[in-house]
Amino acid sequence: MAKKKKRSKPNGGPYLAAAFFCETTIEDKQDGSLSIIRMVDQVTLSLPPSTPAEIPSEQHRLPVYASGLLSFKTGDSPGDHTIRVVMESPSGKRAEQVFEQVVTFTPQPHGGANLRLNHAIMVKKGGLFWFHVYLDGKRVTRMPLQIIVQRAEMPPRQPDEHG
Repeated sequence: MAKKKKRSKPNGGPYLAAAFFCETTIEDKQDGSLSIIRMVDQVTLSLPPSTPAEIPSEQHRLPVYASGLLSFKTGDSPGDHTIRVVMESPSGKRAEQVFEQVVTFTPQPHGGANLRLNHAIMVKKGGLFWFHVYLDGKRVTRMPLQIIVQRAEMPPRQPDEHG
């Protein structure tokens, strides 16, 4: 005689479905679905040759605008949950809390919540920035964003007609 399968306990949740940086997100007005445009993990900040040498620096930081998406699925945990994102600079310093919000997850296990991130990172130099994503105080992932600061070179000087 075959054993009856025990009914399993709820599997838990919420679950992280996606976490990434992108150029932008577009929300459909009819059904709320999202379209993601140009996923990125690196941003290049190009400075013209005329930019003063002290820019960027500790005193003269430059903004780099980062957009991203966090997507969670409810699983067996509907209701209110706190989502927090903390940025870590290339030096390892956890510079600031980028985002914190209490979100109500839908009752359906396949439902959940999508959160669009928009943040200006004030950089003094380039490097690898990490964004730590927490759900109810527990880290669920880290999102890397490489920022490259490059200064364009002056074009070579053309000799004038007289010499």
